[in-house]
Amino acid sequence: MTKNTYLGVHCLIRFNVERLPLFERKIVKKLAEQHLDAIALALKNRVEHEPDPGFMTGLAGQALFFYSYARSSGQSRYENLGFLALERALAMVNNGFSWPSFAAGLAGMRFTLKYLATRGHISESDGAALDDIDPCLNDFAKQRFANGDYDFLHGAIGMYLREQRYPQEDFTNAVKSVVIPAKAGTPSLTATLASLAISPGPGFLSWETRHPQTGTPEINLGLAHGIPSVLWMLSHQEPDPERNNLLKGGVNYLLSCRMQDTANGSIFPHRIVNGVPDQPGRLAWCYGDPGVGAALWQIGLNCNRPDWQTDAIGILHNAASRRDSGVNRVHDACICHGTAGLALIFYKMAILTGHDELLDAAGHWARATLDHGQKPDAAAGYLFLTTGDHYISSWSLLEGITGVGLTLLALLDADTLGWEQGLML
Repeated sequence: MTKNTYLGVHCLIRFNVERLPLFERKIVKKLAEQHLDAIALALKNRVEHEPDPGFMTGLAGQALFFYSYARSSGQSRYENLGFLALERALAMVNNGFSWPSFAAGLAGMRFTLKYLATRGHISESDGAALDDIDPCLNDFAKQRFANGDYDFLHGAIGMYLREQRYPQEDFTNAVKSVVIPAKAGTPSLTATLASLAISPGPGFLSWETRHPQTGTPEINLGLAHGIPSVLWMLSHQEPDPERNNLLKGGVNYLLSCRMQDTANGSIFPHRIVNGVPDQPGRLAWCYGDPGVGAALWQIGLNCNRPDWQTDAIGILHNAASRRDSGVNRVHDACICHGTAGLALIFYKMAILTGHDELLDAAGHWARATLDHGQKPDAAAGYLFLTTGDHYISSWSLLEGITGVGLTLLALLDADTLGWEQGLML
């Protein structure tokens, strides 16, 4: 497998499995299938009582798992559970649920419906069930931008990731076509971000927000909440001089934040406060080098900047070499900041780039994910770290077993990939 080669998904899957010793290969595959069965059962017991309709937080994400698992496993009864999850989520909307956020609200729910319709899990008419929410999303984005809240998960930027628009197999064009342009009569994202940009130094542009707990002004460098998501979203807008200047200044500033010789090997900090890095980043999707590297590679592709892609590969290779869970603050199996998220990022980026080192890292974190699922009194065997250093059962996509299940399913059956666009991957 050579560098800078785009490979077919099925070819990569075969290579990934066949490089393992036969005995280990059988054990890993069987164990992953057992974990998926346990996750499906735990979610089956949850779906009628789940109080949250969101994509990353509740029923919409669970529906995504059920439909994907039904098709991959051939167990069609799980389609009924997917339908039930969607039915309950939409009933909540009909009963007054109106929170717009991508992670936990209407924007992410519509993304889920569009994705399921594109993949043929549900009809096009069912996929259009939330097509009338544009005014709500636009108003929310305007309000959040006015408050300096461009957060992808909970703020303005998530309002611009509206649906899945391409055939699942075409990963190269996938990262170029995921965002729908703003409707006529609404300010473009480029114009809005240009009006809010600051210059931390010559040739640099960025966007300032406030720490959600302390209120301190900061420049956030996490993919989930910070400028990598802003730049990722900008890279999907129509090219023009203003958009190109924003991207050039933003990427230049992002790369200027790189640190040297940190204790855990991290290249980027979580945030910049008063011009100073706060701490070396953890190894995670939400904050840290894997999320930054994945976003930067896609930005480079969208902007025809191979130099940015080269920088991204260096960031990802460095992240792939960091395997110590304790030093890198990898405490559980979730997608957001755990082992499943790392397996998913490195696997998807291995597909896009053809780099062996990333595939090896995906395998390491996939096995670590399976190791986490051994808790006898937890939902499907998994516990997840929460506030106060407590571990709890969680059923969500972002921080629970739905995300673990979708990741394991993708590693076993690449035909289930595509939903990770909702994570900017």
